[in-house]
Amino acid sequence: MSCRALTAGGAAFLTLVLSACVSTDTFQKDRTEMNERMTALQAEVVRNATLLEETRKEFRAFQAEAEAEKRKRDLEFISLHELFDLQEYGNIPAPVIGRYLDLITPPPNATAEQKRKFINEISSLRINGNSEKLRIRLINSLVNLGHEYFEDILSHAGKSQYFQEAAARLVRPSDKALLKKMLETNPARRYTVLNLYMNMADASDRADVLRLLPGIPGLASCVKRLGIEKEALPVIKKQLLENRNVTNESLNLVLDGLAPAERQAFMEKYWRFTSAGAGNHFDLWRNADTAFTLAQKGFLPAFAFLVENRRIFANDTARMNALLLLTPLSDSAMLGKWYEENRGKLVFNSEKGYFEAGK
Repeated sequence: MSCRALTAGGAAFLTLVLSACVSTDTFQKDRTEMNERMTALQAEVVRNATLLEETRKEFRAFQAEAEAEKRKRDLEFISLHELFDLQEYGNIPAPVIGRYLDLITPPPNATAEQKRKFINEISSLRINGNSEKLRIRLINSLVNLGHEYFEDILSHAGKSQYFQEAAARLVRPSDKALLKKMLETNPARRYTVLNLYMNMADASDRADVLRLLPGIPGLASCVKRLGIEKEALPVIKKQLLENRNVTNESLNLVLDGLAPAERQAFMEKYWRFTSAGAGNHFDLWRNADTAFTLAQKGFLPAFAFLVENRRIFANDTARMNALLLLTPLSDSAMLGKWYEENRGKLVFNSEKGYFEAGK
């Protein structure tokens, strides 16, 4: 009994010892595995550190390349703002100008300051007018600013067709007083202001037109429409003889308002003031315009000038036909011979409206 008990106790001890041995082996195994993992992790850290350094080197190289590329772009390209600030863009393509307009066009809720800045920027644009789409966009962009900016737009109209057209669309009858004041006080703006004012002038403006006419010859263009030819005639006649009003419209107004004898005397005097009558034939086209106007009223020296210089409009069918209408001829090929044969005896037949050989 005791022996068996001892044997049982020994077995239990043996089991405990064996169990301890197994635990020790497991610990050693786990420790070994842990050491191996630590070694592997350390190796991984080293590899990652190497990769990180290589990545940093590659990133620095990329940065340097990107900076070099940016410097190259900066040398090769300029911004739209810089381009247009150079003021040398007369031949810039319309699409590029459109992109610039996208940049500077004020938003719908723009302040007055933003809108006036836009007006100033547009006024500095020196662009060709070959693009109808661009022309319409520029004009509309100014008109869309509203009538409250009419005077700002008008201030730039003297140097820009876009501003002139925008002003013409914005002007209102209530602006007539402003336009008249500008005509009187600001000669630099007269051209555009004058057209706007004359387009709106009516019977109520007759006295003002007559008062302003001596200093502003261009107002003669609305004299006939306002029915004040008789009152304006002495002023326009004086301007023509002083070479201050050289439009054919004004010349016709005076010629139509004078009696035949007085008209002939005036034409002789006026002809001496013209470059053609003074012997200066440099601007033949302009001289021809004046000569046609006078010849159609029976002034022989002007007719002679046209015949003797007909080569300048030999290929201009309309002018050549107008010249033939001043003769009894129907064939331009006969004009030279007919003129040479009759030049000393030509007279104007006012009933027929042409020159013919006198008896």
